[in-house]
Amino acid sequence: MSPGMIRAMSHGSIKVRLTLAFAAVAVLGILVTAVVVARGVTHRFDVYVGRYQQMRAEAIAARLVEAYEEGGGSIALLVGEADRLARLTGLSARLVDAQGQVIWQSPGPLHGPRGPRWRRNLGPAPGEKALPLVSDGQVVATLYFWVPTGPAAREEEVFLAGVRRSLWWAGIIAAAVAGLLGLGVAQGLSRPLTHLKEAADRIRLGELDTQVAEEGSGEVRALARAFNHLARSLARQDELRRNLTADVAHELRTPLAVLRGHIEAMQDGIWDASPENLAAVHGEIMRLVRLVGDLERLNEAESGVLDLAWTDVDLGEITRRVLTAFRPSFEQKGVALSERVEGSWPLRGDEDKLSQVVWNLVSNAFKFTPGGGRVEVEISARKPGPGVQLAIRDTGPGIAPEDAPHVFDRFFRRAGQEGTGIGLAIAQALARAHGGHIEVRSQIGEGSTFTLFLPGNPQSTAG
Repeated sequence: MSPGMIRAMSHGSIKVRLTLAFAAVAVLGILVTAVVVARGVTHRFDVYVGRYQQMRAEAIAARLVEAYEEGGGSIALLVGEADRLARLTGLSARLVDAQGQVIWQSPGPLHGPRGPRWRRNLGPAPGEKALPLVSDGQVVATLYFWVPTGPAAREEEVFLAGVRRSLWWAGIIAAAVAGLLGLGVAQGLSRPLTHLKEAADRIRLGELDTQVAEEGSGEVRALARAFNHLARSLARQDELRRNLTADVAHELRTPLAVLRGHIEAMQDGIWDASPENLAAVHGEIMRLVRLVGDLERLNEAESGVLDLAWTDVDLGEITRRVLTAFRPSFEQKGVALSERVEGSWPLRGDEDKLSQVVWNLVSNAFKFTPGGGRVEVEISARKPGPGVQLAIRDTGPGIAPEDAPHVFDRFFRRAGQEGTGIGLAIAQALARAHGGHIEVRSQIGEGSTFTLFLPGNPQSTAG
């Protein structure tokens, strides 16, 4: 099976599942709505019919009293008027006289109970209501009429059946429309999701430069952007891992080659084991020791297992001490060193590790500032605070925009840089271990500014 067929099947499967999900939700919602509406309509219609029957029965009872009184109290005229009105209105009812005997009941099929209960007054039967017929303060008879608790008559049943059919047809049409809309939505969702799945499979197979189009709804576009950012980060990390072996090999090759040459020269008798030659060998060994030590410190800082000796320290005093050590080198190179590090800037931290951060930043500025240039060091309250910031500005060649995001990567070396290329990586890792970080701003031809941000007292305590 070809990859294209697999992608098509995958895309179709997602689209079908999404369409079915939309249709199922729509149908379920419509079914629930139809049932609830049908029950509500039936109930409200029954209430309406009951109230209508009540009003009609009350009007009939009033007319029966009038007929009784107009007939001089004749029960026969009362029964005749009841029979006439029942035939005109279709009322299901019965009349019971004052002695409890049924003297009249409506013609045709009755909806209430039958049998002996119609022959004696046992009170209202289920579904019945009673209206006494009062004339001159005396109850001459009682009108019992039936109040429906379900569909009241054939016409009413026909009406409710029509309402139910309309609801079901509306549900079917709405389900069809929902299915079509669901198909469209599924198409819009499944395409970018399928592309994301395919891209994830390619990344899993090692194609870390894979990117996807940012299309679809806002959430899907945000997901695609996050995926592309993740893919770029993975590609960058993979590139760094690949370069790590080459960089370490490069850093080790030179001192090892020098050591091998010196030792072989001594073995062959070309060189004597003089203090000077041994000192050269020792220098190369110490270079390897420093490289290994830097790698160990960087690994400890980045892995989060660095053991910091937390004490109350003064960043101002640490910075002045580092600048004092560097000042002769600046003077010898002809680089002006300007410092605004007045007062005390207290914070919590490891003094040795913070000294190394400041040392690495000053050393970086020294390396890239040519003779006749200038380096400025300033401590101030962090803005926005709270905290302290140490800014080191140089007038070096600056950093290319494409290189700026990578200056803190291990073994990254700018053009013309010497050394291992992990000094700034160590400084950034140690700064983060203290809850801070280092930022860089640079412009080609105008120099760079490295700023160390640390949490601490936002005000100098010096007088």
